[in-house]
Amino acid sequence: MKCLTLLIFFLMINNVMAIDYTHKKYENSKINNDVLFIHGALSNKSYWLDNVDLILEIEKLKPNSLTAISLMGRGESELSENCSVDNHINEIINVIKKLNLSNIVIISHSFGTPLSLGVGIFLDS
Repeated sequence: MKCLTLLIFFLMINNVMAIDYTHKKYENSKINNDVLFIHGALSNKSYWLDNVDLILEIEKLKPNSLTAISLMGRGESELSENCSVDNHINEIINVIKKLNLSNIVIISHSFGTPLSLGVGIFLDS
């Protein structure tokens, strides 16, 4: 029990959450971009995954990779007591860093749009 308590305390101190995401790399990419999908408030990553092939075909995108995330408290992601906009943005940035994404194209919907703007501001600085 002490180990579990210490682990939870460590995660809280370091503001580390477990965000669920799906990451797919593509062979023969035609553009030098990684595509990141951010869903709206009441859905999860499946909102995009169910339609991603159609979206990529319509837009004629052949990216290096595709990542779809589930925000905190959605899908398989953990729920945090502090689901602030800043924490959502930080968690998305953590995924970007973990996967070493670059030249990112962010496609978002609803609540995901202000989050994508916050991520863009952070990545631009």
